[in-house]
Amino acid sequence: MMVDFEKEGICFVADVPCNSLVYKSKNGEAQKAEEWAKTWTFSEITLRQVASGCLQTEAAMKKVWIKTDNKQNEWMSVWLLIRKDSQGKMHYVLSNYKGNNLLKLAQMHARRYWIEKSFREAKDSLGMDQYQIRSYPGWHRWMSLIMMAMLFIISRALIPDPDCKKLTFEATVKFAMLFLFGNPKLFEKQLFQWYLDNPHKMKLLEENFTEPNLTK
Repeated sequence: MMVDFEKEGICFVADVPCNSLVYKSKNGEAQKAEEWAKTWTFSEITLRQVASGCLQTEAAMKKVWIKTDNKQNEWMSVWLLIRKDSQGKMHYVLSNYKGNNLLKLAQMHARRYWIEKSFREAKDSLGMDQYQIRSYPGWHRWMSLIMMAMLFIISRALIPDPDCKKLTFEATVKFAMLFLFGNPKLFEKQLFQWYLDNPHKMKLLEENFTEPNLTK
């Protein structure tokens, strides 16, 4: 798989088990990633800004060799990135990243959070995993429907906000369902309560509201 990505010019960032065997040099002695990492010096870096401030991590990377085909004795040179997240969990990562920037590679690896978050939201709020389908065409249609719903909900949630306080995915789904299928009075009550809790949103909408032109 990694070789295929390399041949196609695709940059991959793949988590591997901590006991994965890597080589300091081609045809050198194999060593477990977690054992080698005990001698490394880690740097503290800032991945991105979060609601509570800055997301910090400790990371280090070194060039290693891995065997891609034992029978043909084929080798591949990759980066071994080891990163400790905010919960203290260690991540062991192999990548064919062509640069030499620790921060960028760590940020590339940390992007998996957003992928996992989108899957979690799609399952919890839109029922992505709640299907009873026995054929691929049916499964593809269901996934397409979920992705269209995701696009709609996200576009509604990302209302421009100078304070960077956006409507959550779950709240957007809730209001959309109430508006489309629920009791109008309940929708108005829930919406009113949400604006009481988030007065900056109401002010923003009032400032950007444009009366529709009914003559067109």
